[in-house]
Amino acid sequence: MDEHPARRRIDWAEAAIFAASAGLTLIEPRNLRGWRKTAYWAAISLLTGAAAVAGQRKEREYGWYAYVPQSGSAAPLFLPNDPAIFAGVSGVVFGLREPLLKADAWTADKLEALGVRRPRVALAAVTAVASGLVLWMESRAPVAPGPETEEPLLTDVDPRVRQVVAEMLARSDDWGAGELRAQFGEAQQVDAASGAIRFVVPDGIERLPVRDFLFPVHGHGEIDGVPVTLGLAIEDGRVGELLVRDDDGDFLADIPAEVTYTVGESAGD
Repeated sequence: MDEHPARRRIDWAEAAIFAASAGLTLIEPRNLRGWRKTAYWAAISLLTGAAAVAGQRKEREYGWYAYVPQSGSAAPLFLPNDPAIFAGVSGVVFGLREPLLKADAWTADKLEALGVRRPRVALAAVTAVASGLVLWMESRAPVAPGPETEEPLLTDVDPRVRQVVAEMLARSDDWGAGELRAQFGEAQQVDAASGAIRFVVPDGIERLPVRDFLFPVHGHGEIDGVPVTLGLAIEDGRVGELLVRDDDGDFLADIPAEVTYTVGESAGD
């Protein structure tokens, strides 16, 4: 067991967001008029939306699983909901710009009343220091924190699992299907005791540029008379997990005896 677990790399995109936020803090919005004021708040809103997406990506290990369609439901897209998060957060911040302006002005005026000669510089410095501390703490955190540090037990892919995944990947040549087929040919399966149908692809095999999504071919079948839907999750550009979900949203570790497939359409089509 490795006594020195791998550390996370600094997220430079997030660092750029923090740096831009600190820079905007130097601006006194009460001095802005017309399009300059609108541009200022647009920048604040967009940066806040980008920060929300960055934070969501860190917390969401299985966020795209919500996009596995249930039996009878349409599934036109199989991507994480980053655009919705970005648009929603940005829109809320822009809509609340007047109350936020009052809060910002109150803070700056309070600092000045306390004897701070340049409150905007002080606020920017605090923002920069806090952001740097967050990035430093994140970079010190282990990649996979938790009590279990042992490597997962890997086995050959179960023949039935291999058959189903191969059939899913064979039904489309889009979304990097060729690269995914090459990956899956070298993949191993995490021991079934984990309670999930997960795969590990060797490091030397090429990843997809689109990191996290659900492959747009779905399987449909029944387990003990209960309809289930199968989806293939691509994680970090690699074949990650075969998802089997019933209509109640519960995930299973079994495979139906018979599976039919749809490509980006509802189960009833």
